[in-house]
Amino acid sequence: MEPTRQEIDAIYPKVAEVIADALGCEVEDVKPSSSLIEDLDAESIDFLDLVFRLERAFKVKIPLTLA
Repeated sequence: MEPTRQEIDAIYPKVAEVIADALGCEVEDVKPSSSLIEDLDAESIDFLDLVFRLERAFKVKIPLTLA
């Protein structure tokens, strides 16, 4: 099921905050169109950290097969 624009808008600020904190960048630099690698300088190890942080922030479990 595809999320609605309203659902995306509701969680985006928290997602952007988690990404900025994990990557050490400004939250204003995190945009829906941003590439984690190209625009935000994420490295492969950062992706696992992001999964753990997002799981903690939203109290969900992201299967590693989807991460």
